[in-house]
Amino acid sequence: MTKHISDKSRRFSLLALDELSKIQKQYPSVPEVKSLNEEKISWLNERMRTFHESVVKTNYKNFSFLTESKKVRNAIAHSTGELSQEGFEEIWRSFFAFSNKAKFELQNNISKTYSD
Repeated sequence: MTKHISDKSRRFSLLALDELSKIQKQYPSVPEVKSLNEEKISWLNERMRTFHESVVKTNYKNFSFLTESKKVRNAIAHSTGELSQEGFEEIWRSFFAFSNKAKFELQNNISKTYSD
């Protein structure tokens, strides 16, 4: 029996892949915080946050990177004070560590047969 995904899951998988693509195009590897201005740091953090929120909206709970993605999103979204350069780089290293796996799994999710 073929597993189906909904159009909603497909749409949010595509949005997550789009955010991931933007990040990987701009930063092929983990950037150094000291080389970025505040605007670029905010841009990267927002893309990571939006990536996770799109993944969650797929309603697919079996992504292997979901727990790590949630940790990254929460660290960015719930930081009450200024994170240190080391704090940002640790969060970013965590994100980049699972990003290729995430891309692969999202593409697999999209390749499933869609509902009409």
